[in-house]
Amino acid sequence: WGSTRSRSCETSCAKSTSKDYPSSTRIKTPADLARRASMEAQKAPNNVRLLEVEASSLILTGRDRDARTILERIEQLAPKLLEANPIATWLQVVGARAKLLRETLARDPAEAVALLEQWREGTLTALGLGGDRQPKR
Repeated sequence: WGSTRSRSCETSCAKSTSKDYPSSTRIKTPADLARRASMEAQKAPNNVRLLEVEASSLILTGRDRDARTILERIEQLAPKLLEANPIATWLQVVGARAKLLRETLARDPAEAVALLEQWREGTLTALGLGGDRQPKR
């Protein structure tokens, strides 16, 4: 995967290619991840984290309109879920992140991809992983 859109998906995809899945279902591209997330979201339609993965993957594959629809759903769903479970304050973060990504995508899809890349790099840093995804010591 040579593009920025593809590299942004790398970490999520790597987690899904474990021996737990037969080779025919391994996730190797952002499009594979989008398909898998969509299938899983059908089983758990209120799982905002899964919807977020699906939306991000769709952005990386250039399916911006579909991604915007899912991001809008997250924005609507997160406050309702938070109301039902007030201690799940992380839902505020997910809702705000979905709004930011949707607005960024509406302005400039390349900027949305850059935002995903920024979040990816921040996550790798927070986990203590370098560019080669090896733990820093």
